[in-house]
Amino acid sequence: MEKILWEQWMLDTKGYTLKSGYELVRVKHQPIVWHKFIWNPWCVPKHRFICWLIIREALQAKSKLFALVICPDELRLLCGNATETHLHLFEKCVYSRSILQEMATLCQMSIPDANILQWIWQQKWSKARKDIVVCAFIACYYQIWMLRNRSRAEHSLPRPSIALNMARNSAKLRISVLKKPIFRSLY
Repeated sequence: MEKILWEQWMLDTKGYTLKSGYELVRVKHQPIVWHKFIWNPWCVPKHRFICWLIIREALQAKSKLFALVICPDELRLLCGNATETHLHLFEKCVYSRSILQEMATLCQMSIPDANILQWIWQQKWSKARKDIVVCAFIACYYQIWMLRNRSRAEHSLPRPSIALNMARNSAKLRISVLKKPIFRSLY
């Protein structure tokens, strides 16, 4: 592979330049399109941070802790079945899914089976509606993570309706604090 790169660089019609050499060997990634979506000012900052970690799969789910020999098992804390991974915890878990479905009902929408935030991003809604829906779902993800941690520490799990109310109240409070007339009229 290196020989091919070298030959391409040497046979470049523009001649030898440092820029052409750099462009040849650098790794090109897809542009990040979700950063403005996650870091919008309508979401509570700690919710945004947890969501950023979720997207990067950087939270310490039990599958990671088990692989590092930090915890004795990798069973899911919320539903008690098989392996706890990011995908399961925030998209597939029955407990989490019930919270997300109820939030979708409150937002008067139906959600797909996977990758809810990407689905919201692709919708042709007004910016105001997207901001409200993103704020609500990111609050849900935050509450799911906090309840997962609480269940680990206290060995008890509240009903999904409690998590939904906590997420709803924090999103509602954040939106009302920003005092935009369009948002106050929507709830």
